[in-house]
Amino acid sequence: VVIWDFNGAVLLSLGFDAYFTSRTLENNRRNVWFAEFWEENFNCKLMSSSKREDTSRKCTGQERIGIDSKYEQEGKVQFVIDAVYAMAHALHNMQKVLCPNQSVICEKMERNSGKTLLDHIRAVNFNGSAGTLVTFNRNGDAPGRYDLFQYQMNINSTPGYKVIGQWAETLQLNAKKGHEALSCNGNADAECTPTGSYRIAGRRQQQVVGFYPLS
Repeated sequence: VVIWDFNGAVLLSLGFDAYFTSRTLENNRRNVWFAEFWEENFNCKLMSSSKREDTSRKCTGQERIGIDSKYEQEGKVQFVIDAVYAMAHALHNMQKVLCPNQSVICEKMERNSGKTLLDHIRAVNFNGSAGTLVTFNRNGDAPGRYDLFQYQMNINSTPGYKVIGQWAETLQLNAKKGHEALSCNGNADAECTPTGSYRIAGRRQQQVVGFYPLS
């Protein structure tokens, strides 16, 4: 009964999980602390000179985050990382404008107001920790970007979540990939018929924050 109740539900998916669990020792060398994280996360040593004393197991480098170790995202990590980078980019750009041909902070930058720094923060444009563009609108808000999933279930296919669209400033919904929710009258053995409506569920972490009719 509960399974059929979720049929047709549309949910949001953030991209940070896919990005972070795909990080390896080979593709994340720019992070100088990643090797230490790797040893801690997989309880192993990368080199004999490692300072870890609680294990003698050697890392293979083939371990995978979320498969060979438990992984659960703390919901705000991605935003903290991007916020730090946004500040760094803004300060760097501000220094280039106010202190041209200098590699250090000049007097003009030291005595400048916070309004100038705020303007530079709002003007940043870079790829964030999840591989998506970080930018701000005139109100200082970052654009939301989400994949839309619909839980689809019928008598002819395996139940599961299917991508039916994206949200990036505007909604792009692929009606051909979506389908009408089915009603089984509380009985999985009963004849299922379309209800003629969709539902959308916004998710924050693993908490459903709301269902809304789309028709």
